[in-house]
Amino acid sequence: MLSSFIHILMKYVLIALLMPLRLLPMKKNRIVMLSDLNGKYADNPKYLTEWLLENRPGRYEILFAVRDPMEKLPEGVRAVKIQSPAYYYYALTAGVFVTNSGGISYLPFRRQTIVINTWHGGGAYKKFNLDFYAHTPANLRNARLNERKTTLMLSSCAAGDAIFKSAMLIPSEKMLHSGSPRNDIMFCSDEKRRAVREKLGLGEKKLCLYAPTFRRSSKSVFSGAVSACYAVDTEKTLAALRERFGGEWVFGFRYHPKITDRRKNFDASVVDYSAYDDMQELLLAADVLINDYSSSMWDFALTGKPCFLFCEDVADYRQKEDFYMPIERWPFPLAENAEELTQNIRRFDAADYARALAAHYETLDSFETGHASEKVCLEIERRLGQ
Repeated sequence: MLSSFIHILMKYVLIALLMPLRLLPMKKNRIVMLSDLNGKYADNPKYLTEWLLENRPGRYEILFAVRDPMEKLPEGVRAVKIQSPAYYYYALTAGVFVTNSGGISYLPFRRQTIVINTWHGGGAYKKFNLDFYAHTPANLRNARLNERKTTLMLSSCAAGDAIFKSAMLIPSEKMLHSGSPRNDIMFCSDEKRRAVREKLGLGEKKLCLYAPTFRRSSKSVFSGAVSACYAVDTEKTLAALRERFGGEWVFGFRYHPKITDRRKNFDASVVDYSAYDDMQELLLAADVLINDYSSSMWDFALTGKPCFLFCEDVADYRQKEDFYMPIERWPFPLAENAEELTQNIRRFDAADYARALAAHYETLDSFETGHASEKVCLEIERRLGQ
């Protein structure tokens, strides 16, 4: 409790220190992008940036906030180091600020600044924010600060609207039913998929991607993310994949970007894609996804490809974190041990799976169309009067 209040107090001190920057001239066509999960050129802000570069070349001054200012960015995009003096200057003189998570509660934006939270997950799976953390005065205050400074919240489905209201206090009038910009790639041509697979060096081999989410170390909103139990039997899983789907397979693994205690206790033959910044490209390249509670299954299933759940700790996870809808109602075959996982792969029925996916997206009322980036950027133009 004390650490939470100290954290909030430090935010107010920073706000006070940054207030003089509001006196500087504002530049309407300046856009600052922030992928707050990993501090890299990634996720929804990346895809919005690339749409603007392709469709509105030269119209905007685009700055991307990154941890490493030497990170290579596309021509027409400048890097600015997160939490540097330059970062605060550009953020508070920009007409538009885009984040995929947070990082806005301590920034004293002007009323005219368009602040867009793209979020970083779709569907209605594991609980988060105020639906998970205790409603302490500090947590509530932090949520209210974020809500007050949010102009638009991007929503992937109608079920997400209700979740954003309860978990983040975002009212309906602030939600944009655009879908997720990063998911536009899931509707792209086969040519794009081939290009990504070539970049990964897969050749003719098929890719099974295992990408579990993190576990929270406590119910403090400021606590860290910890590793999951990674007990997939890769050899037996690959054998089941070859038996059911044919071909030769690569088993890939990716840590959640928030995990720092990366205990590499998986087989040496597994390809570690954790340093690959673009999760969406990995999902596009993959032929099968093994997941647990990560919303990446929402993204991946837009392609119609098979997703399997491997959840050894489901009873404990349900008790500690819980879900928005029972895991048994998700359309993905659920396994609680390695043997069940291989059985689910061997018994996979493509027609049943397709029907379950269609029903799932209909139940949650999906807004994903493959045109999210365009919708968001057109909304930015409308609000800027362009």
